Amino acid sequence: MQRHGIDAALVSLRRFLHLKTGVSYLGDDDLLVAGELAENDAFASFVRLRVPPQEEYGANCIQVNDRVKFPAGYEETKASILARGYEGIELEMSEFRKVDGGLSCLSLLLP
Repeated sequence: MQRHGIDAALVSLRRFLHLKTGVSYLGDDDLLVAGELAENDAFASFVRLRVPPQEEYGANCIQVNDRVKFPAGYEETKASILARGYEGIELEMSEFRKVDGGLSCLSLLLP
């Protein structure tokens, strides 16, 4: 991938089911990161907005059309997103959370 100008890194997961469960790209080099991923060197070049342990589910967000969609009920995570100047849309995800479904799992983004 280097010949195409793209870098890649292996990111090991111990606690999260998917990478997107614990890290979300918001835009402008901002990452929302939770748990074991918060200090991962693979994300050193980004501004890391750390999600508190009690709000880890809130790290699974998606950015669509200049807005960040995030699960409702995670006030510290919401405040971090809004403080960086993003417009946010809170979505009720409590029923999906019961079966480990997150926003990235439920979304199909097309170009």
